[in-house]
Amino acid sequence: MRIYATLLCVVLLLGIASAGHCQWWWMGVMNDMTTARWAGMGGTGIAAANDAAAIDFNPANLPNMQFDSVDMGGPLTWGGTATYGGGMDDDLSLKVGAVGEGGKWGAGLGYERPSGSGWHSNIYGLGYGAVCGPRWSWGVSATRDEWDSRSETWVNAGALYAIPQPQGAPIKVGLIISNILEDNNDPRMYNLGVAVPIGEKILLAADYWDLTDEDWWKHWNCGVEVAVAPEWCVRVGRFDEDFTTVGAGFRQGRLSLDAAYIDFPWEEQWLVSGSIPF
Repeated sequence: MRIYATLLCVVLLLGIASAGHCQWWWMGVMNDMTTARWAGMGGTGIAAANDAAAIDFNPANLPNMQFDSVDMGGPLTWGGTATYGGGMDDDLSLKVGAVGEGGKWGAGLGYERPSGSGWHSNIYGLGYGAVCGPRWSWGVSATRDEWDSRSETWVNAGALYAIPQPQGAPIKVGLIISNILEDNNDPRMYNLGVAVPIGEKILLAADYWDLTDEDWWKHWNCGVEVAVAPEWCVRVGRFDEDFTTVGAGFRQGRLSLDAAYIDFPWEEQWLVSGSIPF
């Protein structure tokens, strides 16, 4: 266990020291590759993200954040994730989330700091979600993007619906309305996602974004996660219809470690994430 805690510290220190991962911008939402887990699954997460990355993908999923080996019946549980990566440009992603009242509500904070000559210099995110019925949850988030002498703020709203299965976890369908306070420069976007658990070892996920575009069917991400051992899983995905992603994850007790690789034609990108409840 000591070696895994050391690896997590290395991830955090590397991120704080030099910051890193790929810089794909999804309008109105923070970087949709903000953790290695969802990057390895093709950037899916509108319905699937069950960690603090839900701030980015769909705040309605914030009450569903999972913290391994922590009593979720308590009044409040906190968890954090740091992501570091490399490629043509490096950046840092830090996420902190909390779940209260046994999963009735969840909240999260996010920060990204692209370095080098990237498009953005600092991105901040804040989200809140709550359960509003046996199958429904809702959430809102705000993202502020600051670069050079300019700044913009997007407000997003999301919903999540859970469909029970006879065995195993429910199927989830998520919708996020991005940039609901649209203006002439940044239109509103509607993004839809689905996550389908198959037994206890397989998770399938697909996201469709910008549904108002007449060619919306071209804007999709998909991915699969397969448990290959009690602590290990592997992932593969397709991002933006063109780019292949692969990844792996490790879970033991209170610790999670994830890695992902994205095969862009002009460069290679990799990400490493470490998360732990506290």
